[in-house]
Amino acid sequence: MVGSIPVVVTPPSVEAVAPAAAASARSTHLEAIRGLAALMVLVVHVGFLTGAEGVPGYVDSGFHQLLRHSLTDGVVLFFALSGYLVGGPFLRSLLAGGRPVDVTGYGMRRAARILPAYWVALAALLLLAPPVAGFSGWQVASHALLLQNAFPGEAQTMLAVAWTLCIEAFFYVLMPVAAFALRRRHRGPVGAGRLALIVCSVWAGSAVFGLVVDRLLGGTSWWAPLALNLPFFVGLFCPGMLIALAEARPPDLRGTVDCVARFVGRHPLLLAPPCLLLFGASAWLLGAPTLWVARLHYQVAALGSGVALIIALRAHHAHRSAVRLLAGLGTLSYGIYLWHWVVLGVLIRHQVKVPGGQGWHAWITGSALLLSLTLPLAAASWLLVERPAQRWAQAWVRRHERRRFSQPRTARTAVPGGAALRGARAGNALPRPILAAAILGGVAGAVAALSLNHGVADRALA
Repeated sequence: MVGSIPVVVTPPSVEAVAPAAAASARSTHLEAIRGLAALMVLVVHVGFLTGAEGVPGYVDSGFHQLLRHSLTDGVVLFFALSGYLVGGPFLRSLLAGGRPVDVTGYGMRRAARILPAYWVALAALLLLAPPVAGFSGWQVASHALLLQNAFPGEAQTMLAVAWTLCIEAFFYVLMPVAAFALRRRHRGPVGAGRLALIVCSVWAGSAVFGLVVDRLLGGTSWWAPLALNLPFFVGLFCPGMLIALAEARPPDLRGTVDCVARFVGRHPLLLAPPCLLLFGASAWLLGAPTLWVARLHYQVAALGSGVALIIALRAHHAHRSAVRLLAGLGTLSYGIYLWHWVVLGVLIRHQVKVPGGQGWHAWITGSALLLSLTLPLAAASWLLVERPAQRWAQAWVRRHERRRFSQPRTARTAVPGGAALRGARAGNALPRPILAAAILGGVAGAVAALSLNHGVADRALA
C-alpha cells in the first residue's frame, strides 16, 4: 500500500511476451541462414585443396558437380539478407514519412561491422600468405578502402572473397542516398506500391545491365570492373527489400490469393521444394558454356534466396538443434567468411593438398580440415575484434544521439527481430558448444594439416 491506494503488480501477459519470443525465433532463423551461407562459401572453396581449383566445369552426369555449383549461391543469400536487414529500415521510414534514419549512426555501425575484422584478416593474409607477384602501397590502400573492384584485374589479388564486401559497402552507401532523393521528391509518406515498383525496376535494370555487360564486354579488361560492382549485383539485394516492404505494409489481398498467402504463411515449409528447385536451376545455369547464360544463375538464385528468407521468417523451429547450431555458426559467419580464405592461402603456400581429387572423400575431408582450422580464428575475430567494435560503435551512437537531441527521440519502426539480432551479435556470449568446437577443431585441424604437409614432403622426396 502507498498511502490509501493499493499498488497492484500485474505479471506480463502472454500477449506481451509473445512478440518478444517471436522476434527471438526470427533472429535465430536469420542467424541460421547466415551460418548456412558461410558454410556454403567455405565448402565450395575446398576445391583449392583438392586440386579442383574452385568450382569445376559442369558435368551433365555429375550430381556432385551440380551440388558444388549450388553452393556458390551462398553469396547471394548474404546479399538477400542485407537487403532485408539493411534496406528494411529505410523502406519503413519512407513508408511512415517520419524522421529519416540517422545516417551518421547508421554509417558508424556499418563501418564498425565490416572494417575492423576485414583489416585484421587482410593484414594476416599479407603477412602469412602474400600474393606471389607481390603488392604495392596503392594496392593495399585500394583493398583496405574496399575499392579494389573498380580497378581491372585487382578485385581478387589479395583477400579474394572481399570482392563481395565492396558490393556490400556500395549498397550501404546507396540506401541513404536513394532514401534522401526520394524524400526530396516526396515530402510525405511514399506509398508501398510505388516503393515496390522502384525496387522491382532496380532489379530488372540490374539484370539487363549484367546481360549487356556480359554479352558486349565478356573476355575484355573492362568486364571485371563493371561485372564485379553494384550495378550488376544490386538486384540480388532486392528480394530481401521486397520482403521487408511486404512486412511493413502487407498487401491487401482478396479471395483465393489471400487464402493461399495465409496458408503458406502458416506452413512455410511448403516453400522448401520450390526453393530447392530454384537453387538447382541456378546451379544448372552456372554450368552453361556461354558467359551471359551462366551469369543468369544469379537472378534465379536471388529468387531462391528470397524464398529461403520467407521460410526463415515464418518457420517455428528455432528450438531444433540443427537450427541452433547453424545460428551459432551465423554469429561467426563474418569471421568464417574472411578467415577461411586466409587459412586457404597459408595451406596452399605450404603445399598442403587433400588427396583424392574431386571425389566425395576428398571433398568431405577438405571441408572438415578447412572448417576446423577456420572456426577458432573466426571465434577469436568475434570475441576480440567484431563484438568490441560493435559495442564501441553503439556507445558512440548513443552519445551522438544525446548530443543531437535534448529530449527523447520519437520511436522509430525497428527491424523485425532487430533488437534480438543486435543482442545476439553484439551483447551475448558466444555459444559454448561453438566455442568448444572451435578449440577442439583447431587442434585437430592443425594436426591434420601437418600430417598432410609431411605426406606431400615425403612423396616429393620419394
